[in-house]
Amino acid sequence: MSPKDAVPPGMIVLKGGRVTMGTTPKAIAELMTNSTNQGMIRVLDGETPEHSSKVGAFAIGKYEVTNEQYLEYVKASGTRPPENWAGKALTDAQAAFLKAESEKAQAAKKEGGTYDRRKWNEATKNQWWMSSWQDVDWGIPAGQESMPVSYVDFNDAVSYADWAGLRLPTEEEWVFAARGDKKFVFPWGDEWEAEGRAHTSEIGSEKPRPVGSFPKGVSPFGIHDMAGSVWEWTMDPYNGFKGFKDNTYTFKKAGRREKVTPEANFNGNFRIIKGGSPQLPLLAARVSTRQGAKR
Repeated sequence: MSPKDAVPPGMIVLKGGRVTMGTTPKAIAELMTNSTNQGMIRVLDGETPEHSSKVGAFAIGKYEVTNEQYLEYVKASGTRPPENWAGKALTDAQAAFLKAESEKAQAAKKEGGTYDRRKWNEATKNQWWMSSWQDVDWGIPAGQESMPVSYVDFNDAVSYADWAGLRLPTEEEWVFAARGDKKFVFPWGDEWEAEGRAHTSEIGSEKPRPVGSFPKGVSPFGIHDMAGSVWEWTMDPYNGFKGFKDNTYTFKKAGRREKVTPEANFNGNFRIIKGGSPQLPLLAARVSTRQGAKR
C-alpha cells in the first residue's frame, strides 16, 4: 500500500524508475514445456507483451497487513471481519445447515417427493457470514495475530487503506517494489527454490506463517512476502497490456506437435492480484504473474 501524504511507520519509500512489465511469449513457452494445460497458458499469456514503463516515487509496506492490524480497523469502523475469524460459529452453522437440508429431504421423501439438497460451499458460507457475523462470536484464530490477513475483498482492502491513510499500489508499483529495474523472475532472483524464500505449495504446508517468515526472499528494497504467502490486491483492473494479442504456442504431445492459441481471460470488472499463495506453486509466485479476482 502506498501513502497519500506523510509516510506512516512500517512503510518503505521508493524513488521509482524504469520497470519491466510482463513476459515474452518465448519465456512462457519455456515455462510450459510439454504442457497443454490451456487454463495455465491462458493466464500466462495474459502477461504479454513484455514492455518497459516508468514509475514515480511511492511508498509501500515492508510487510503484509497482519490480522492484528486489521482488527484495529474492524473495531474502529464496525466493518465485517474476515470469515476465517468465525471460528466455532462457522462449524456450528455448517452443521445446522446440513441438518436442516437432511430434514427437508426426509420430509419430501415421506410425502413421496424428492428434494434437491443445497450444498455447503463457498457461496453458501459467504452468504451466511454476510448475514450473520454480527450475531455470533468471532475473533482472530488463536496464535494468528501476526499472520497476514486473508479473506479480504477488494472493497475491504480499499477501505482499510483509506482508513490507514494509504492506497493500494498500481500493478507497476507492485512490480517495481518486487524487483526494481531488474528482470528477476522472483524478488530474490531467478532461482526456482522456495525453501527459506517463499510460502508456496513447494513448502508442503498451507498453514499460515507470520509475516516476514522468509527473510531470504525479500525484494531488493527489503520488502517481505512478495512471493507466496497471500495474494495481494492492486488497484488496477484486469485488462490486457497495450498491444496485447493472443499468441500461439507449440507443444509436444504423444510424439506430435500441437499448437495452442489461448483466448484471453481478461475482465475489467476484476482487479489484478499479485504474489501467489501457499496453495499454488512457484509458477504463480513469479513477479510477472498477473491474475484477476472479483472485487
